Amino acid sequence: MNEQFLVSGGSVPGREHARLHRNNQDGLALRVTAERVVAVVTDGCSSGRFSEVGARLGAFQLAELALSIPMGDPQDFADALQAGLVDWLGGLAGGLSGASSLAQRVADFGLFTWLAAVVTADQAVVIGLGDGAFAHDGRLVCLDPGPDNAPAYAGYALVDAADLTAEIGVRPAVHLVAPTAEVDALLVATDGLTDAPELAAELCADPRYAKNPFCLHRRLVVLGPNARRLPDDTTVALLRRRDGAR
Repeated sequence: MNEQFLVSGGSVPGREHARLHRNNQDGLALRVTAERVVAVVTDGCSSGRFSEVGARLGAFQLAELALSIPMGDPQDFADALQAGLVDWLGGLAGGLSGASSLAQRVADFGLFTWLAAVVTADQAVVIGLGDGAFAHDGRLVCLDPGPDNAPAYAGYALVDAADLTAEIGVRPAVHLVAPTAEVDALLVATDGLTDAPELAAELCADPRYAKNPFCLHRRLVVLGPNARRLPDDTTVALLRRRDGAR
């Protein structure tokens, strides 16, 4: 697949986080092998004290899992990804020293949404838990964050629901399944992209954003920190078919 697709990504802090002197709480991981292309974006819970830690480490872990788990039924694949993520989160939160409870450690470090694009020789899928956005050949789909703008997090499976006042056991969703032959550009993003929906079509249409690893990030910087058009942290991963690769 590394001969078929290019992949690039970028991430910038949102206007509100910059105003409050808070870190960018998104994560991004990209992987390309001969068999698969994987792009993962994560979005840390804004109320978590150190959500960027879990979000960034979680993106890397999900990308590694997506390379190793057999790709069969898309929902089974999504469930296996989440199960692996929860196991990893349990080890991370359980291994942190300190007097705080497991629930507090999860709330501080381990609450984030995730959205992944995985492309094999046969099919392309977009799967995830929580909100965000994705685009297939420029057509943007914004995912519903749920009631009260409170999306689900995989970390809820580690603690009693009463501790985090949230329903646990939420399954990840399959948002897109398409034959790889029908995919020229595939984009996944955190929910900050919903404040600039026209950007998805621009990124998918212009090949320079995938060919030059710095172009996509620079575009986000222009819209975010420079023009201050992005209130929320915004992270984008773009997969694009190489010219003449069919």
